[in-house]
Amino acid sequence: EGGFDLLYAGTEDKAVMIELTGHRVPRNRLKEAIQFAHAEIQDGLKSLRHFGREVKSQKPPGPKTITEAPSIDNLVEAAREECRAEFESVFLNPPNGRNEREKALWDIRLATREALAQRFLGHAEDAEKKSAGGAEKDPGDDAERKDGVCAEKDGVCAEEDGGHVTEAVIAQAVSEVESQVLRECVFTHKRRADGRTLNQLRPLQAEVGLLPSAHGSALFTRGATQVLTTTTIGHPDLSEFPSRYGFPGETKRVMVTYEFPPYSVNETGKLTPGRRELGHGALTERGIRHAVEMRRDRSLRVHTTTTGSNGSSSMASICAASMALLHAGVDLVGGPVAGVSIGLFSRPDPDNPGETMYLVLTDILGLEDYLGDMDFKIAGNHHGITAIQLDTKLPGLPLGVLFEALDASEPALSEILDVMSTAISGPRADANVPVYYEEEIDRALDRPHKSLMMELTRKTGVEMRERNGRLQVFGIPEKTEAAREKFYRAVGGLRVDSEYMVTVVSIQEYGAVVHVVAEADGAETDTDESGLASSFQREPKEGFMHISDMSKRFIESPLEVVEVGRTYRAVCTGQEPLTRRPTFSITRVSTSRYVEDIDKKTEAQASSPS
Repeated sequence: EGGFDLLYAGTEDKAVMIELTGHRVPRNRLKEAIQFAHAEIQDGLKSLRHFGREVKSQKPPGPKTITEAPSIDNLVEAAREECRAEFESVFLNPPNGRNEREKALWDIRLATREALAQRFLGHAEDAEKKSAGGAEKDPGDDAERKDGVCAEKDGVCAEEDGGHVTEAVIAQAVSEVESQVLRECVFTHKRRADGRTLNQLRPLQAEVGLLPSAHGSALFTRGATQVLTTTTIGHPDLSEFPSRYGFPGETKRVMVTYEFPPYSVNETGKLTPGRRELGHGALTERGIRHAVEMRRDRSLRVHTTTTGSNGSSSMASICAASMALLHAGVDLVGGPVAGVSIGLFSRPDPDNPGETMYLVLTDILGLEDYLGDMDFKIAGNHHGITAIQLDTKLPGLPLGVLFEALDASEPALSEILDVMSTAISGPRADANVPVYYEEEIDRALDRPHKSLMMELTRKTGVEMRERNGRLQVFGIPEKTEAAREKFYRAVGGLRVDSEYMVTVVSIQEYGAVVHVVAEADGAETDTDESGLASSFQREPKEGFMHISDMSKRFIESPLEVVEVGRTYRAVCTGQEPLTRRPTFSITRVSTSRYVEDIDKKTEAQASSPS
């Protein structure tokens, strides 16, 4: 507990990127590790600066922003005059509901673009083209779907158009004004776009067991973000084995698939995985991986589907995945794991030139992610942090800001975990999930036919394999025992501590040779009531019963107890080391009628005159 892997990148005084996965890392220890990593990269930075002086390289100029383009200096100011009051009205008096707020913001953007296009381009934008399908669209949706690259920008900056005003540049200007107005409202009124305070979470809801056919299922809702997750327990051979294909890496027994369908952000399109789905799936997997006890007798597949999104869907996936695992009966070390995204708004301090003001926001919206400066994803439980990922649009963040965001996540995660515990607080005891076990097969038996294993799997639904002389069984508990019995009946195998009907065929000095003719319940050992083993019938199984296993009293000869041709109820006790014949005992039979009969016979023989 407390171990972790940390990847850190930064400059002389700021952090640029952080990724971590660990075993419930305490926050104080995590802060120490970040400070240590920051100190360690300074030598590398000195080397890079020395290398830069040696090669005398010059940094190429980057793309100009809206405010830096020489021919459109007044574009942002013009946009501000057009829409500042309208944006401020929506942010300070947000409509009820996400869709209503998005529609109000979209109408303001569209009207402002048309006004600026008429003023700077001499014509109005094609309203129908811009508004088609856009009444429900929010740049925050694109920020959520395309990692902060809004489709409205289309990757166009002022410099790419030679500093001239275009429709794309006008859209950028409107977005810049929207960001400025939102920051002003947050700094001045300490209220956010949806009316929450800075550290307030969106409404939370947790539910499990929505899909009865799944081993485990859960639905986690946070505001307009909703994630449906299922957990499937599979055969251990279904784990990922990179070494089998010549790749480095450990065996993965917990695998997470993350889906972000277009309909979750009011779009249409194909459901194709991209870098976002892969990245958020990996983050969700890192968040829960060390909380799951790694066992060699199973593999776990967690599938998360974002059914609605307004920011932080990856963190909602971690919450839903934890609940789905518990619902499947999987024990989580240290308890369930939750996730939350911490954001940041910053602006120049008007009272102190050269200084920057900032505010930390808990549980950010998609709009706050798109217009804000940071998305700090933090996953953990009551005992510590399991995963973090830092995304920032700034050149870097001071460590003090990161530590403040890290501290802000603690009460947020506690509140989320409390809501999750109302749905499920521990592994479900009555989870009807598959189990896996192995046992050694008696070497005296013939190796089972492959067709028999396939037939058993098809008819019972229990996966059975024979590997290196061991029987592997995987399936629902009430079905596995029945399938196991059918297997042994088919191959003529015997189970230790089970009762059988045996017939004495010959008597020796220290015991008797017996044949197994049936199980104690009357079923024949080489057939099955369903006809499953009809093509695998065997000759009667030969075994041996030692004289000491024939009676609870001392006897000098087996003839005092057993007779050739007579059938007895006996318990299989194992097998002889050399001959591998199964061994039996009459004295260990659970029912007493046979033992009593034999003991009475022995007593009668002992009391009769010689």
